[in-house]
Amino acid sequence: MEINKKSRTDLKAYFVKNALPTESNFRDLIDAGLNQKDDGLVKSADQPVQIAASTAGDKPAIHLYESFATDTKPAWALSLQAGGKKGLGIGDGDGKTRLFIDATTGGVGIGTADPAGNKLRVAGNVLVDGADGTAMLVIKDGNVGIGTQDPSYKLQVNGSLSASSVDVSLGHAAACKEEVVRIVRGGVMSNGGIFAGTGFTVSKVGTGFYDITFSTPFNSRASVVATQHYPGTNDTGGDTRDNATVVVANSDRVRIKTGSADGSAADRHFCFIAIGT
Repeated sequence: MEINKKSRTDLKAYFVKNALPTESNFRDLIDAGLNQKDDGLVKSADQPVQIAASTAGDKPAIHLYESFATDTKPAWALSLQAGGKKGLGIGDGDGKTRLFIDATTGGVGIGTADPAGNKLRVAGNVLVDGADGTAMLVIKDGNVGIGTQDPSYKLQVNGSLSASSVDVSLGHAAACKEEVVRIVRGGVMSNGGIFAGTGFTVSKVGTGFYDITFSTPFNSRASVVATQHYPGTNDTGGDTRDNATVVVANSDRVRIKTGSADGSAADRHFCFIAIGT
């Protein structure tokens, strides 16, 4: 950057002993300093530094250089307007906005001068680091990774996922429509107690008969599967002829029957999964 002002060394040479400064010398001295009225920079006692700068045409208010002698463009630029919007902008030397705060809405744009009505809008990837590595990554093509920096899907989780309920959009065969489904799963003890899952209650209505009522009914009849569970058998399991069957499946409840090897009803532990819309 070229500065057409005299240096302190040049100015001091005008006013050495026996020198006769000229009108031009005094002009150089005056022009070398800041004038609070003409130059739009004011520092009054007990007041912060105040700067007035034109915003016409998104003109920057402040340019920051590392060196006037070697830099051909500023490293950073501060502006009071970007993209025609009033606010505080931080841009690079090429005029590209890196950060913008909208004066009207308070919205923040990172990599964009237009928060578009959002409190935060990011043009590019977003990476959140956790104590043990990547906690979450959102990349600009719309993929989200939790626990991974390279998500190949709209949502990719590297680790366990816990949820009281899950709505999933599934793509089926060409003859079927895509639908959003809800899943309720659980584990029920032989006495009707719950040992796993949420979103349902259990009523033991007879020997081997259990009514499961969903806290939030499905919109239509649920699809339900059930299987017996054999705790405390030293990992050898029970009689494989024992079974759990679905007797009734509606939108709000399902009845499960558990039985022994001879086909009669008997109290048993079991697990189930209900899927519906």
